Amino acid sequence: MAVQSERGSNDSVSIKGWLLDAFYDIGDALWSAGAVVADMLYLLANALGGVVVVRMPYFWRSLTQQLYFTAVQVFWLAILIGLALGVLGVLPLLSFGLTGAEMQATVMRVVLFHQLVPLMVALVVIGRSGTAITSELGDMQSKGVVDSMLLMGIEPHHFLVLPRLVGMVISLQVLTLWANMAAMGGGALINALRGELAPRHFVDACLNVIEPMAVLQSALMVVAYALAIGLVHCHCGLQARTSTDVQRNLAQAFVRSLIACVAITVLFGVVAK
Repeated sequence: MAVQSERGSNDSVSIKGWLLDAFYDIGDALWSAGAVVADMLYLLANALGGVVVVRMPYFWRSLTQQLYFTAVQVFWLAILIGLALGVLGVLPLLSFGLTGAEMQATVMRVVLFHQLVPLMVALVVIGRSGTAITSELGDMQSKGVVDSMLLMGIEPHHFLVLPRLVGMVISLQVLTLWANMAAMGGGALINALRGELAPRHFVDACLNVIEPMAVLQSALMVVAYALAIGLVHCHCGLQARTSTDVQRNLAQAFVRSLIACVAITVLFGVVAK
């Protein structure tokens, strides 16, 4: 009996020790995440502070480059994604015999226009423009360019972060609009090929179910996507000190921005309900 009680007490102590270690690990993870979020909020505030002092020729040149790389060069990819999502969104409905224009348009509005299409566009921007920002700023940081700007009295957040954030917000809004229009085209195309609905009837039904408040919420969600992607990748790029850090931070930035976009989608989905 004494042996059993001693063994039971040891098991109880080990369980308590495991629970304490788990709580400590969770606390450390939350503290680290909070510190990263605080750093990015400071980065955002400092970058926005450059609106009144930034040199406009440099700002417009950097903004134009960001828009060209993020929006213009990804135009056809966003169109293809929208077409594919439109087809995949309508095809299962047709398979189940749901050929009504209003039913299809409602599903398109709920599933595609305000959730899946913006998220897929954000993933493309993360993989393409986000990683480019991390790599570019990380290379500048590791080579001492950022420190040289500070020595010359130039605030890097004003000249490096602000135009990228603004370009990301504008580009993501434009790409999402293009992708949504392409999704309507894809749904109309598959209906026409299956002989269920005329393309004009399907497009009219989609436009009729779109509500202004839902459009506003979707636009705000896309802005949140853009700021999260831009801040995460700028922060990870500026944290690099060596070329090895740049490569390591690329994967870290991708995962963080992906988690942020998924969390934003869930948050706006809950608020919309």
